[in-house]
Amino acid sequence: MDFEHAIKMDVRNNPIVRELDQARQRELWRWMLVGGALVGVILFSLWQRFSVMRVATQIESTERELGQARELQRRLRLDVERLSAPRRIEQLALRAHMIRADQKTTLIIVRPAGTSGGEQVVAHAEPQVAAAIPRRSVEAHR
Repeated sequence: MDFEHAIKMDVRNNPIVRELDQARQRELWRWMLVGGALVGVILFSLWQRFSVMRVATQIESTERELGQARELQRRLRLDVERLSAPRRIEQLALRAHMIRADQKTTLIIVRPAGTSGGEQVVAHAEPQVAAAIPRRSVEAHR
């Protein structure tokens, strides 16, 4: 019966609480700080590496665009030089029934309204071709 009485008897152990070990808690916090610092250093290093990679990619794309722009500029300059060649302009003027100016020819330079007559356009120090009519016909209209 003693045995039965011991099983039914309620033993109160609730008030017994383990005490915290202060030294162990300090060591745990110290390791947490060291681990956090290491994670911070690793994250900072990765952030720097990715930003360098991003800038390198931007530099490559900008250099590629610059090369394309230079090639376009070269082509456009070539077109301008080809289209503004004096020989080509002279051929176009002759096709439009214009004649070369000489001592017996009066030059009539047609300018848009609003531009002053004092402006001169010189391209490569070559003479410009303008509409010209013989002096005889100018004098006949006067």
